[in-house]
Amino acid sequence: MTGAVSRFGFVRGAGESSMPNPRVNLTGDPYVTDGLRLVLFLGEPRRTFDQIQFLEWERPLD
Repeated sequence: MTGAVSRFGFVRGAGESSMPNPRVNLTGDPYVTDGLRLVLFLGEPRRTFDQIQFLEWERPLD
């Protein structure tokens, strides 16, 4: 919303998990993940949404 994102992409993280077999965080709370992490590059000048570059590292499943 601030316009500070210039590029973004996804990278593999800790691996996938599912509802029957969730991962847990440091405090023991369960969570489900597709195994990808979002990486944002912030900077100037401010950009509109259509000016943000998508980096083709990994693709989330639809």
